[in-house]
Amino acid sequence: MVLNIELSVTSRLLCVVLQARVDDGITMEDVARSTRLEDVQQVRPFLDELVDAGVAETRPHHGRQPGILVYRSPLPQERRTHGCVPCGRCGECSCGHTKGLCRICEETGRVEEEARKDIDRWKRQRDDGAAYAIATRPHRWDCPSLNSPEKSLAQLGTPRP
Repeated sequence: MVLNIELSVTSRLLCVVLQARVDDGITMEDVARSTRLEDVQQVRPFLDELVDAGVAETRPHHGRQPGILVYRSPLPQERRTHGCVPCGRCGECSCGHTKGLCRICEETGRVEEEARKDIDRWKRQRDDGAAYAIATRPHRWDCPSLNSPEKSLAQLGTPRP
């Protein structure tokens, strides 16, 4: 790809910089400086040249800055990625996660499922006669400030920010 003489020298340099630094979280200002361009606006025509050649793609992300994908070899238009997939729970970007949930919502769902299983187990044990009080510093077992399976279920049902 870098040896493609149909691309301008600056576009080829831009491709190398993007491939070398794509996961570093660098800004477009850093990319512009690395390619010896004065500002981000000057990067755009060269990025468009890479997009037209099929080696790069820009796409918006839900709740994040637009991203740039760089391919090792040119891809035809029909094989390129099409758009960002929003999280099925919070609507933020879920690109890179196969379940259609962002990392945070996927982890939250996993924790909630484990909590539901624990609460169901506690309820069964309590129904069988076990006394349960959930606290970090237990005091009297019948104190209303202690948590209970019912309180835990109610906490799971409250909306999250």
